[in-house]
Amino acid sequence: MSGFVSTTYLWGIATILLVPILIVLLNEATERLERRDHFLANLFAFSRDVILPFFALFFVMRNVVQLDELSFVMRMVASVFWALIIVLIFRFSRSLTIKSEDDEEDWFDNIPPLFLRLPPYLLMGYVAYHVVQNIWQIPVSELATTLGLGSVVIAFALQDTLSNLVSGLLLIIGRPFKPGEWIHIGGTEGKVISVNWRYTSIQTRNGDLVIIPNGFIAGESIENHHRPDPVTRVTQAIDVAYVNPPNKVKAMLMETMLETPGILADPQPEVAVTRIDDPLMGYECRYWIADFENKPAIHNAFMTRIWYAAKRHDVPFPSPAYDLFHYDGPTVSKEGEITTDHLAELLQPLPLFSDLDSRNLKRLSLASTLYNFAADDVVVETGGREHGFYVVLNGQFDLYAKDMDNDLHKIGSLGQGGFFGEHGLFGSPESQLRVVAVGDADAMVIEHGSIINLLNRNPRLADSINLIITERRFVIDRLAGIDQDATPETLTLPVNGIVEVHNA
Repeated sequence: MSGFVSTTYLWGIATILLVPILIVLLNEATERLERRDHFLANLFAFSRDVILPFFALFFVMRNVVQLDELSFVMRMVASVFWALIIVLIFRFSRSLTIKSEDDEEDWFDNIPPLFLRLPPYLLMGYVAYHVVQNIWQIPVSELATTLGLGSVVIAFALQDTLSNLVSGLLLIIGRPFKPGEWIHIGGTEGKVISVNWRYTSIQTRNGDLVIIPNGFIAGESIENHHRPDPVTRVTQAIDVAYVNPPNKVKAMLMETMLETPGILADPQPEVAVTRIDDPLMGYECRYWIADFENKPAIHNAFMTRIWYAAKRHDVPFPSPAYDLFHYDGPTVSKEGEITTDHLAELLQPLPLFSDLDSRNLKRLSLASTLYNFAADDVVVETGGREHGFYVVLNGQFDLYAKDMDNDLHKIGSLGQGGFFGEHGLFGSPESQLRVVAVGDADAMVIEHGSIINLLNRNPRLADSINLIITERRFVIDRLAGIDQDATPETLTLPVNGIVEVHNA
């Protein structure tokens, strides 16, 4: 009896000392973790508020009160305690896979989710096995044998599901793709959202979510557009009329690709002739983009610019098998080209040429070409060659000039009636301006020689143009740091090929 009393007394003392110490330790750890906003703070609080009381109750009933371990009350308390341990393990495993908002990439991003979930599941299974086998003394081995007799039938009934599970396991281990990457599987193209044991979720460009069983993916070829490098090549076929010289077409296509936003200059785009078949010739444009997700937008911009570039470079597309012509008076020829009479009609309303008679307008129209430009088209580049004297008919163009550090700055915009390309009037082969179309815009391009002849016959027009050129040149020179303290100079337009400069 004395041994019993002494043992009970010692266990009671241990309980009185141990429980408060554990409470203090868990409380201190919880407060420290909460101050650091650590994910383990909730787990320590759960252990202090829920698990520790049941542990203390189980400890007292088993060692102090010494209830029979096979009694119903002891089994229930022990079962609840171990159930709480399973909850703690589950919450701990979930906390490990919560991505931190401050970190762009956590350590578990490169670990397959299966390897993060499997260990805690095995541990929870072992705890459940302990409760069933040792606490409730149910023979798990005999139960497993009984269930094993029906496992063959169940395996045949669930062979598709098991196939998806095995395929999912192989996908998780092999990781041919991961969330965020753009892939092509079978007839489905989209961005990977998630991969689990049974299926893979893909979001298409239409915003739809496609669920693909992993068993299907295992039998298909997978095209990953992000590996080994996110830079990917796009191939686009273009057909133009047979009459166009190949080198001219290839130069036009190459120029258009390099000017399209999103198309990389390195690696360099390529143009190849793929077919010669009157009435058309086939070309293939091969260009590189940095992100496959932007492919539709870049493709749209490129194809839009092709139409405008073909108009500017006089590169016709293949004609249909049957042509239907509608007579629309003298302004349009039967080939669909704008006539000189129509060009003269376009110039006449502009303030710059409103005082010219029909004869001078006719002369200008004979030396003019109507160009169409798309949004963001670079019409003239700094240091590049001007094709003529540009007169704005419709739309808007922005003017840019370089400063002392060779950085571009916007110096103005031109609307209907404005002009640029004046450097050719002074015999300069290179432009000091960069001119970009803001939206769809049209411009008349007149030969520099024709403009010079017109100005020699019209001093009043020459003075008007000269004033605008002088002001523009002054802005360009000040931006480039040339004679910033000097007064602007008046540039006199060429008379018989001579350029005169006078101090203002």
